[in-house]
Amino acid sequence: MRSMDVFSRHGRAVYFCSSSPGHVQAAAPVKFPELKVQGVIFRAQNSFAIINGASYAVGDHVGDVLVKAIERESVMLELKGQYKVLSFD
Repeated sequence: MRSMDVFSRHGRAVYFCSSSPGHVQAAAPVKFPELKVQGVIFRAQNSFAIINGASYAVGDHVGDVLVKAIERESVMLELKGQYKVLSFD
């Protein structure tokens, strides 16, 4: 029995495919903690994001949330297999 995870990006739903053909169910949504991206220090290597007043690099954890990617104007976070992209104001 195999399952395939299809994760969300940019607010789309998360689905898990079961072994039953044609059977797709929505995963329970994960509640991300209140996080605010206040800025990004973007470099070709070793970029940093300022989240809730502290700096984080890719691979760092903000509590249970993993920093997956840092772009010029956004940060991708992962929590329990679901993703959220935050941009700063």
